[in-house]
Amino acid sequence: MSARQKILRLIRVHPVDSAAFVVAAIALVLSIITMSRERTQHSDTLTSEVIRNAYSDFLLLDDLRAQYPMQSHIFETPENYERNKKLVVLAAAASLDSPAECARLALDEAALADRIMTMFEHSYDQWNHAQQTADTARVEFLKDVLDYFTGRILTNPRLRWYWSEKGANLSEHYEVGTISYYNEHVLPYSHRLDAEGPYLQTPRLPPPSRAKPVPQGANNKD
Repeated sequence: MSARQKILRLIRVHPVDSAAFVVAAIALVLSIITMSRERTQHSDTLTSEVIRNAYSDFLLLDDLRAQYPMQSHIFETPENYERNKKLVVLAAAASLDSPAECARLALDEAALADRIMTMFEHSYDQWNHAQQTADTARVEFLKDVLDYFTGRILTNPRLRWYWSEKGANLSEHYEVGTISYYNEHVLPYSHRLDAEGPYLQTPRLPPPSRAKPVPQGANNKD
């Protein structure tokens, strides 16, 4: 007897059980469809939130650059870095003679560098989570965000120095996964580090005073 014949025989022999079976099967199918829709809606909601957060970060970067124009070099690509750095040095010329002012500018620079790297790590964590949940839409969008960081911002020579063990070594404050991703996607494409930046230049000292020579015997009393 075939499987089909056995099923038909069971239905004829146990009509109530077969009806219950059909109802249960329909309920199961409806449950699966509902769960699928809820998961899709949840994924769409998460993706929308991720997009809003990403663009909020980009707007924050623009706001920080506008708020700290003397730090604009740290937001530049490697191609534009030197040109912008020279503009910052010219704009800060009056401050570079003051060690205290140079130190303040350097502290602002370090704080912004750390802020940018934290934004990068946040994007990496979101992308990694999207991979774990197999959320294709979020994975693709967040990969574009990461590409923006690794291809345009983090290759900045001054940021490279801040991250590097040979520099400020800020990388030790970040997670292992973040460091591995950085090493894979930034290091092979960026080898230049700027150890000085605009503010840690050699201080310009005033020229030594030249006293007029005293004629011989001028100080001798008669």
